[in-house]
Amino acid sequence: MNKFYIIAPVIMLAVFAFFYRSFSVTYAEQEAAEEQRIEQEAIAAEARERENERRTQEDAARRTAERLADEAQKKADRRQKWEAVGKDIATDTARFRAEVAELTSEKAELESQRDALRTDLATIEREAYDLSLAVEAARIEKERSEMQIQRMTEIINRQAAASVLTSEQIIQQAATTGR
Repeated sequence: MNKFYIIAPVIMLAVFAFFYRSFSVTYAEQEAAEEQRIEQEAIAAEARERENERRTQEDAARRTAERLADEAQKKADRRQKWEAVGKDIATDTARFRAEVAELTSEKAELESQRDALRTDLATIEREAYDLSLAVEAARIEKERSEMQIQRMTEIINRQAAASVLTSEQIIQQAATTGR
């Protein structure tokens, strides 16, 4: 039995060594494969990280370029609108200045016409006044002439009444004689 105490542990040790060796080879292969997998994963992760960083930088650069382009476009649009408004204002200003010049000349012409009409009106009013004075003078002269005629008629009537030729006797005799 003494041998058994040595043989059993040796056999067990051999079985253990056999299993250990086969396990350690398999385990070493698994460990190597695991390390290789981890290393490849690390390389892949690093490549993914570099790719993500590159994409992020590209996106950032693209967004920055887009933002700068948008800002430049907005600035150009604002400038273009500003220039368009400026041109509109300049056009309107020129048009209104031309209109003012035209209206000013028209105003001067109308003022000269007004002054001419006022002068004509004053002349016409003066002529009308002179004519009304002449009419009044003619009316007064007519009244005076009529009064003169009436006085003359009265004088002639008085003389005729006082005259011998107009007495009734003479008129009757002339009527009977036929003269």
